[in-house]
Amino acid sequence: LTVHYTLSVDSGLSLASANGALTEALKSRAVKSTQQGGATGFWQQTRSQRLILALEMSSGGEAGQRLFRVLRPTLHTSTKPQYIRHKDLRARYRPVTGEDEISRAWQGEYAESEKGRTQEKHLLCGAVLPIWNALTTTLAGAASKAGKQLLVRRAEVNGRPIIGVSLSKEAVA
Repeated sequence: LTVHYTLSVDSGLSLASANGALTEALKSRAVKSTQQGGATGFWQQTRSQRLILALEMSSGGEAGQRLFRVLRPTLHTSTKPQYIRHKDLRARYRPVTGEDEISRAWQGEYAESEKGRTQEKHLLCGAVLPIWNALTTTLAGAASKAGKQLLVRRAEVNGRPIIGVSLSKEAVA
């Protein structure tokens, strides 16, 4: 049995996931939240008013040299990490502690970026070996080199892991 899945992949970070990452970071005894006088937590950029979540990665050394990982509503934790030094965080951002303000700003930016964040992906799963020759022939006609490669991907559908061959939109049509 061969099954074609069309998946909507979201490259953003929901507020619930951001709160989960914050809770996980605060399990370390060395890390303090902005509400406890530390610097790990939600911050708002003074120029653009955009919200970020700053998670302390190194607590040793000088206060200004501490390193924080930056998470944004438009940037999932699985993407290439972005970092900021403590002194730059304090210079460019202000701490935000009000839950309503955090929720409104994070969810607003998350909703605003939805169109650019979500992508449609196609996976062909199950018994793909019997149709392997047809797949390679179909993909050989694709315009781009990236479309010609058979990439195996893993995803979760309704909590169940699936593994399949990733297909471009053009190859499916």
